[in-house]
Amino acid sequence: MQDMNYSMLLISLWILTTFVSLSFNVDTTSASTSVVEKLICNKTLDPNFCTAILRSNHRSQNASAFDLAILAVDLASANATATTAKIHSLYRSEANASLKYYFAACEEYYEESLVFLGVARKHLQQGDYDGANEAASAAYDNADYCEDALNTPPFKSTLTKENANLQMLAQIIVDAANMMPISSRHVTNAALKKFHPFDGGFRVLGARVIAFLLIVIFIT
Repeated sequence: MQDMNYSMLLISLWILTTFVSLSFNVDTTSASTSVVEKLICNKTLDPNFCTAILRSNHRSQNASAFDLAILAVDLASANATATTAKIHSLYRSEANASLKYYFAACEEYYEESLVFLGVARKHLQQGDYDGANEAASAAYDNADYCEDALNTPPFKSTLTKENANLQMLAQIIVDAANMMPISSRHVTNAALKKFHPFDGGFRVLGARVIAFLLIVIFIT
């Protein structure tokens, strides 16, 4: 009986060692993955695009929701600036009067979007997250208006990708801003990692359960 208890003790110690090892190393294969980034991107219509576009910039690493919102504003602004230049070029080279009119409208929409994105940044920095949400939503709507205009029959939009990119970036701003009242701009991934099932309280609880089992086995 004593030999069996000794064997059970060894097995339990092995389980405890394995559990602790997994608890501390479970996230090593994705150490660069942002917890906040996941929470935001999972709310978007295209999580893969969201993840790819944010990770394309080094500023997304270990960023807070506030940091990612600012990054999305910068990326959206760059997108809108490049698209505005493209639209202007298309406008100048277009011979069709109707299509030329739609390009002119799109140029105005994108110029407005740049203003809205600047307002969104200002609101974020002031802690006015509802204001940031509204401004980013306005930029989102303008991309939609441009796409609708260029799809007026018999025409087909030549800026579908650009409009979709601006909308998705604007959505990231909105989703990040919506997280702010919960996480605040100062909450980092380190703080949010307590929600990981192998971290924080769960790890402590598991260790205590196994320790209790060891004591029971030892005294019997």
